[in-house]
Amino acid sequence: MKPSSSQQQHHNTKQSKLVSRYVKRNENVTCASAGGLRNRHVLTARWRHEQKEFKRTDAGLTAAAAALTRAPLRAYSINSVNSVAMQIVNS
Repeated sequence: MKPSSSQQQHHNTKQSKLVSRYVKRNENVTCASAGGLRNRHVLTARWRHEQKEFKRTDAGLTAAAAALTRAPLRAYSINSVNSVAMQIVNS
């Protein structure tokens, strides 16, 4: 079953928001570090929190993408395919 265009658009929007949020947060940590926030424990805790959140969101997006790309089940059994092939050969 192919994903509808609205589902695909929603998936793409979600990914772009995730990427932009991740980039912004990394810039904030870098700026804070360069700007005088020297407390290594605060930076480490913030970084670990961001990594956990990113992994959780990434896993959700991966699962959603896998669900959308599944191949549809075929309605034809092997017997019906064989019978059509026999009709073609016999005609």
